[in-house]
Amino acid sequence: MTPAASHAIAGTTNDLAEEIQPQYNLRFERVAAGPGRGFCLVDVLLRNNGLIPANFPFFCLTVLGLNAAPAPGWAQQEITIVRKMQRYTPVTSSTLDPGALAQCCTIKLRYKSAFGGSLEFEPGSEHLLTDFPNLNLTCVVGAGNFPSRRTLLQVPATAFRMLLKNKDASQPAADI
Repeated sequence: MTPAASHAIAGTTNDLAEEIQPQYNLRFERVAAGPGRGFCLVDVLLRNNGLIPANFPFFCLTVLGLNAAPAPGWAQQEITIVRKMQRYTPVTSSTLDPGALAQCCTIKLRYKSAFGGSLEFEPGSEHLLTDFPNLNLTCVVGAGNFPSRRTLLQVPATAFRMLLKNKDASQPAADI
């Protein structure tokens, strides 16, 4: 994670003790196909706030139609508990040391600069930046030796606006 990367912790200060906690890193990826287009990428990270290593950490995200892909070394599997979820787990046996961060997945939101800018949560669901809501993700986090718990990972709309306002024009282009 670069020093300029933005990230936030879900929950309150009291929630942070002895638990696996989701965080995010927000970045922008230009598209070579056209100016004013690209992707806002939300890297979902897990942090071990406990005092002991977390064996086989996991992250579950409610299926909402978001374009999410596992991070390198992580696998994605659809599960059904009460509702459909995508579960992200390390491919091999893994330990998350106390205080350590691990990226488990990346969510891609398509960006278009037309009409003041818009982000697409899922195909056909675009939001203008002026009306863009916070991205609220209900998730379940835990590890083999930590209790699993339901929590909210929130990426504030202001973080997206700030990222898009300050995106680096010299960033390398990527194909769709």
